Amino acid sequence: MTTLLAEIRTIRYTGSPNLLVRYLEQGRSEESLVDPSIRRHTPGS
Repeated sequence: MTTLLAEIRTIRYTGSPNLLVRYLEQGRSEESLVDPSIRRHTPGS
């Protein structure tokens, strides 16, 4: 997380680390609701 925070601060992010964590956790909770489809790998494709 500290690496991400340092990287986005180079593009002038001024928010707190806590705000960043809350934002990222929000995205994770939405993703966990989606049931991923099963994909089958076929050789040669």
